[in-house]
Amino acid sequence: MNRQWIRALACALALALWPAALAEGERIAVICGPLADNPGAAQVAEKAEALRDVFGYELTLLECADGDRWSEGYARAAAQAYDLILGVGGQAAGQAAPLAEAHRERTAFAVIDADADSEYVASYSYPEEQSACLIGVMAAAAFPEDALFGCLCGDGDATAERIRLGFEAGVRRLLPGAEVRFALAASDDAARDRAVALRAEGCEFIFCGPGAGEAGLADAARALAQRGTPLYFAGQGAGADSPWRLTGQLKNTGVAAAIAIDNFYAGTLEPGLTVLDLASGAIGAHYITDSAEGRNAAVLTDAVLDACREAADAIIDGALTPIPPR
Repeated sequence: MNRQWIRALACALALALWPAALAEGERIAVICGPLADNPGAAQVAEKAEALRDVFGYELTLLECADGDRWSEGYARAAAQAYDLILGVGGQAAGQAAPLAEAHRERTAFAVIDADADSEYVASYSYPEEQSACLIGVMAAAAFPEDALFGCLCGDGDATAERIRLGFEAGVRRLLPGAEVRFALAASDDAARDRAVALRAEGCEFIFCGPGAGEAGLADAARALAQRGTPLYFAGQGAGADSPWRLTGQLKNTGVAAAIAIDNFYAGTLEPGLTVLDLASGAIGAHYITDSAEGRNAAVLTDAVLDACREAADAIIDGALTPIPPR
């Protein structure tokens, strides 16, 4: 039995075993994609489990492997009048919006890392372009002689476009004439091939955005280093230690989970969009906005980090806009 069928069976069992009524007290459902494939969802689940001990609510966690499970999960949670339904990602936004109005008298709805665009759903999103901009500044400061930088993403959605624009703005803050080459590389093989091709054109740094094949990019960096043509990159999250992986884009979805649950209990959970930006500490870049140790100090010198932190201050102050007004 393959992994997809196992997940589908697990989701079906979870739905079947959900009780129509639990013990007295609030009930919260967290609905998300498979935790093993989604660090953002895992952060939300971890925070919800930690706060359960604080507030004493009953918690149901439902991992959804496909669109049908998302629909079934949301329909069941709404029908059973959970007090708060907390979803993660774009699938959650699509499911929450039509249900929230019908069930607004008894259930609060919130989505994290997406905008449900509903007057009945509290949405929490992240301006990924801000952290992408910091990584662009880092790349330009670390490789000031380069004229070409790469940016890979898993698909061409709106998030990928914000990341591309943010990274490009960061690079061009220091290197106005540099080119940023954007490409889709959802698989490890595609990312590996793109990396090798870009390195052959003189590119020394690639930003691996969401959904791109970071493992393939890491393989390419390792092989290229053995040939004497090193390639450095940034990934998603803190990531594994590697001399070629210089940083990672950070997004703390647990912050949004804590805000939503705290506001729910305070009676201040308001529908509409809340953007959790660089100033809130919910997003950032590894070694730049955190105090982690272990960076590649030969490339990420103090001067490079200083340039990044100056850019972070400029973003927070409004002096640097990662996505220029149109």
